[in-house]
Amino acid sequence: FRCVRDVKAGEEITHCYTDLASTSNDRRRILRSQYFFDCTCGVCSGPQAEELDKLLSPEVTSQAAAKDLREATLQHDEGNDLTLEASTSHGKLTRAYQLRCKHLGELSLDRMSAAAHLMTVFMEIGDKETSAKLAAEVLKVYRAVYPPIHYLSLEFGLPLLLPLLLVDRFHQSHEGQKVCHPR
Repeated sequence: FRCVRDVKAGEEITHCYTDLASTSNDRRRILRSQYFFDCTCGVCSGPQAEELDKLLSPEVTSQAAAKDLREATLQHDEGNDLTLEASTSHGKLTRAYQLRCKHLGELSLDRMSAAAHLMTVFMEIGDKETSAKLAAEVLKVYRAVYPPIHYLSLEFGLPLLLPLLLVDRFHQSHEGQKVCHPR
């Protein structure tokens, strides 16, 4: 490991074995099953964990909301089929995003996931303005969850990672296949 800042003598050094954007229950489950320990850091337990969990994965209390969110998951999964034309994928991912926005908070992981996938589709069809608006929503979650020195933070790693993800998504898309692998 390398430090990105000076560490004082006696200062605790921590390492995150899981994604900070996961709920504390998910992180604890992964840590128990893969690393065989229970984490007691401030992000995994205590008031900070509860607050972050409520933002990332809000409780759904109505049957109507639960039904809409099941539909959103179906539309999201179908819309991420890379063999679909961009316009078909666009319709399904837009519906998933709309349903998730109706019932979930700005920092919900499911809402962010829908926004991120829809953003790439809008990039594929050339709608840069809508893609930029969706990117701003995704970045809200990154700013809220990741510390500035995290490898997925805006200041450190995300500017390096995002173009690679977009290029990968393009190469896997229908249009990308035509450009990169002509027959």
